[in-house]
Parts: sequence; C-alpha cells; structure tokens
Amino acid sequence: MALTFRDCFRRLQEHFFWSLGKRPKIGDSSANGRYGEWLGSKFLKSNGFVIISTNWRSPKDRRLEIDLICIKEGVL
Repeated sequence: MALTFRDCFRRLQEHFFWSLGKRPKIGDSSANGRYGEWLGSKFLKSNGFVIISTNWRSPKDRRLEIDLICIKEGVL
C-alpha cells in the first residue's frame, strides 16, 4: 500500500513532535503503537543494532506481524 503525501507528512510531523518530547494522546491506540515502534527503533539503533525491516508480515498469514527485525554482529 503506497502512502499518500498527506500520510507521509503526518508521520514526519509525528516524529518531529515525538523528538521534542510530545507523546500521543492516551486514547489513540494506533498513534501509541507507532510511538512505541519509534521508541524501540531509537533504542535499538543507539545500542548498535541495524534495522533490516519494519512491520514485516508473513506471506502465509497476513495477520502475523513482526514490528522490528534487527541485526547486530551477524545475529538477527
């Protein structure tokens, strides 16, 4: 699914505000999920991990998802 310009701008805006310390609202579960993935990726990158893929879905069952796939020193 391709992202529209509006979606790309919204995500860029979210990342900007999150980097300033503003957190998503409590009731917005999708924004909280994106925020958690963003925090997780920042933590892993700062500890030397390289992010290979995000939001990977199984080709056999599209409901199964891995949020972050990382590698460090040859270990996934």
